[in-house]
Amino acid sequence: MESLIVCMGERRGHVAELVRGSDKPVTVGRSLDNTVVLTDPYVSQHQLVFFKQDAHWHVQVVDDVNPVLLNDAMLKQRTFAVTSGDRITIGRTHLDIYSEGYQVEPTRKLLLSSWLYGGRTALCVAFLTVLVIALSDALFDYFLYAQTNEWKSQLNTVFSTAASILVWASVWSLIGRLAREQAHYALQLLVTSLVCGLMILTIPLIDVVNYVMSSNLAGAITACTLTLLLLALLLRWNIYFSTHPPKPALTALLISSACVLTYYGLAVLKEPNFILSPQYSAALKPPFVWLQSGQSIGDFLLDASALTAAFDVGVDSASILDANHTSIAE
Repeated sequence: MESLIVCMGERRGHVAELVRGSDKPVTVGRSLDNTVVLTDPYVSQHQLVFFKQDAHWHVQVVDDVNPVLLNDAMLKQRTFAVTSGDRITIGRTHLDIYSEGYQVEPTRKLLLSSWLYGGRTALCVAFLTVLVIALSDALFDYFLYAQTNEWKSQLNTVFSTAASILVWASVWSLIGRLAREQAHYALQLLVTSLVCGLMILTIPLIDVVNYVMSSNLAGAITACTLTLLLLALLLRWNIYFSTHPPKPALTALLISSACVLTYYGLAVLKEPNFILSPQYSAALKPPFVWLQSGQSIGDFLLDASALTAAFDVGVDSASILDANHTSIAE
């Protein structure tokens, strides 16, 4: 390895601190007379010495109070050779060793790069998407579940959906501003709106599964699974545009799993042992399902009302007959 390049600090999205060494030794430690000065309290004043021998770079451990790791493996010898791409860990500090000829990763293209700095056009399109998703939520709520035409209720749905999207995107934009100095508010707003649209489309699927399987447990499992997947999808893009971690999908999946399991776990623990509401063996048919022949909730309520009215008429007739028999007997 020709020249030595010691890289310190976070390299993802930040300017890394590089120290170049020629043929002269390179010292590492907390003392100010070192070539590479660290502030890690777990590093000694004179910790390592890089020196060149037989056209190869070697490392000598001067102080072994704390162990020295080479590529996450603990070393027992005080002197060892290093090659380009190795990582040395001392205390809580990582030192990446490179040569001038080291092949770096190819340049990555920013996803939706035209949106990152789209200005007012991107922001207008994002706000328009929020409005469309909020109106779609209100329309779904009206056509699928509403029994009466109450425009105030639908307007409240529009405002609540839009406000939720705006607040969520604002929080992640603030995180991006604090972490990377890049808010990307329009992009956060667009991604949040699209995922919320998917959530609105998949909500009726829970009732479909509940009806087809005739099981409330199947509906609960479907709701938990859909919540987990959609939340992971939303967090994956929010985290990606805010902090650019190495594995955003895995991070989002772990966070969403923890949130969903905690929520449903608390819901199960808070569920009372005795439930006053009646529990049925089969689920009623949702008003938008035509998969199987069955009775809709509206027809069920009409039949129940008619049966109750007939029962009341029968009771009243029986009371009148009893009164007549009593008067005749007297």
